Amino acid sequence: MSSSIYYCPICDQDTLHQVVESNPAHYSFAIECPICSTVSLANEDTFNNYEDVRMGWDEEVKSILDSWDLQ
Repeated sequence: MSSSIYYCPICDQDTLHQVVESNPAHYSFAIECPICSTVSLANEDTFNNYEDVRMGWDEEVKSILDSWDLQ
C-alpha cells in the first residue's frame, strides 16, 4: 500500500495517510489517518499530488495577502 501527506478533517492537519482500499475504475482511494484512524475518500490525482497542490494554495494565499495595501 502507498502513503502520502494528506489533510485530515478530524485532526485538522496534514498527516501521512495510508491507502487502505483503491477503486481503479473511479480513480479513487480510501485513505486512513494514522492519528485518529478516520477513513476519507480521495481522488487519485489529488492524493498523489496533494503536497504540490497545497504548496500552490499557500503561494496563492500569500500573493493575495501581499497584494493588500495595509497602512
